[in-house]
Amino acid sequence: MALDAMQDPKQYITQAQALLAIKMTTNQRDELLISLLWYTGARVSEIINLPVNRIDFEQSCITIRSLKKRGADHYRSVPVPDQLLQKMFSFIKEGGTLKSPYLFTYDGKQPLSRQSAHTIVRDACIAAGATRFGDKNISKRGFGPHPHLFRHGFAMNWLKNGGRPEQLQAILGHNNYETTRSYQRFTPSDLQDEYKKVYQNKE
Repeated sequence: MALDAMQDPKQYITQAQALLAIKMTTNQRDELLISLLWYTGARVSEIINLPVNRIDFEQSCITIRSLKKRGADHYRSVPVPDQLLQKMFSFIKEGGTLKSPYLFTYDGKQPLSRQSAHTIVRDACIAAGATRFGDKNISKRGFGPHPHLFRHGFAMNWLKNGGRPEQLQAILGHNNYETTRSYQRFTPSDLQDEYKKVYQNKE
């Protein structure tokens, strides 16, 4: 039986692939969209619905409203690199959102659609040569590039570089710690890399 992508340790984009996809974008809006997906680990629906007034340039963070939690509104603060914040400030200043409260729009007024965001991600990844993801023996989801790969990639990159799972849970906005722990299903290649780091030059 095919399993969900969360149980597929290969369903994520690597840092090298993500950075190249960002580089391959053709305009400032698309560069910012993919950069935010990679550097915040947020869901694409959370990014395209991000209001400009929830960008805190002084505290170097954005406040995200979780769109997956029912009931009362839930918000979380997510750090953003200063260099990316500077690009966001320039984008806003140059008129990227003059007629809309949202950072990303498709007509200057309405928030960018999910389909448009998927197309932006797909085109940038294909241009970067990142076209296949996932283990065909595990996951039944599409293996082409899609925005959620960046959320998975952010989580894997965080853990592989020594970030604490508890902090990752807060950044991703998971209610259940077990959901965050699912990202600890490393591939054999991941384990080999970590093994070499631990034992490199030890003997």
